[in-house]
Amino acid sequence: MKSNPYDQICFLLEEQKDALFAYILFLVRHRADAEDIFQKTALVIIKKAESGVIVENFRAWSREIAYRTVLGHRKKIRNQTRILSEDVALAIGDSFGRLSNSEAAEDLLAIVRECVGELPEQQQLLLNMHYEEGLSQAEIGRRVSKTTEAVQVALSRIRLRLLHCAKAKQDVQQLSYYEELVRYPRQ
Repeated sequence: MKSNPYDQICFLLEEQKDALFAYILFLVRHRADAEDIFQKTALVIIKKAESGVIVENFRAWSREIAYRTVLGHRKKIRNQTRILSEDVALAIGDSFGRLSNSEAAEDLLAIVRECVGELPEQQQLLLNMHYEEGLSQAEIGRRVSKTTEAVQVALSRIRLRLLHCAKAKQDVQQLSYYEELVRYPRQ
C-alpha cells in the first residue's frame, strides 16, 4: 500500500471502485444517475485526500460520502423512486463491500425489484406510500383507514416477504445478515 494519505486513498478508491459504484447503483437504481453520482463522489474523495484527511476505514468513509451525494441528488430529483427505506438501503448497501463485483450487486437489486413486482397491488401501494412518498405509518393509516399499528405490522410483513422472496430466488448469503433488521426495523 502507498505511504502517504493521498496516495493511499487514491489506491483504495481505484481498488474499491466497483463495490462503491454498485452501492450507488443500488441506492439510485438508474445507471446514468449512478455514474454521475459516482463521479461526484470520487471528486469529493480526491479533494478530501488532497486536504490530507486520514481515513481509518475507507469502505465506510467512502460509502458515507456516496450516501450523502445520493441524498443531494434525491433533493434535486424528487421523482426518484425507491424500493426500501433509507435504513434498509444503507444496511443492504453494507453488504456490497462483501460482494466481489458490481454484477453480483446488480443481480441482487434485480431480484429485489422482481420480488416487489410480485407483491399484491395493495402491498405495493403501502410500500410506495411509505418509501417513495415518504409518508409516516400514521399518515398511511389515515389514507387506508387502518390503525398505525396495523400499517406497521403490514410493512413489517411485506419486508419479511421480500426477504423470503429474494432468498428463494437466489441463495445470497449476505441477505441472512438482514433478517434481524427486517424483523425489527428502526422507526
